[in-house]
Amino acid sequence: MLPQQLTAETIPAPREVAGLLVEYAAGLRSALFETPATYAGPAYLPTRRAIRAAEEAAALLEEAAGTLATAGAFVVPVLSRGVWTRPVDVLAAALRQLETARQALEAHQAPGAPTPLENRAGCLFLSEWLPLAAADLEELLAPACELLGRVEP
Repeated sequence: MLPQQLTAETIPAPREVAGLLVEYAAGLRSALFETPATYAGPAYLPTRRAIRAAEEAAALLEEAAGTLATAGAFVVPVLSRGVWTRPVDVLAAALRQLETARQALEAHQAPGAPTPLENRAGCLFLSEWLPLAAADLEELLAPACELLGRVEP
């Protein structure tokens, strides 16, 4: 594959990205709603970690969408959770958290993992949906985050 060249035309508009993030966060919340939070038998910590990582990713996607909508730009600092931050930094954190959640679910659902069958079945929809969403957003937004992350406000 040829290297992708980033120009002003290939960086998506902040409002479009905010809308996209809202849609992906809603999809992730829907997948989490379909995923049981508790299971019969003793607690299995990897299940809880995987679900919690996905919940944190959804919250960061929503926060990134909010900061982008408020700022109207990627690098203009806005007040978020009592701290001034740039939307591009929140977006990069959301992408990292999606990757963390993907890895946790992948390890949880791995054929050799000692995951209880009920837990494995309960996380099936989430483990199918989240990697696709993470890959989509990574492909669309990671190059812009890398480029814009170096820009000073």
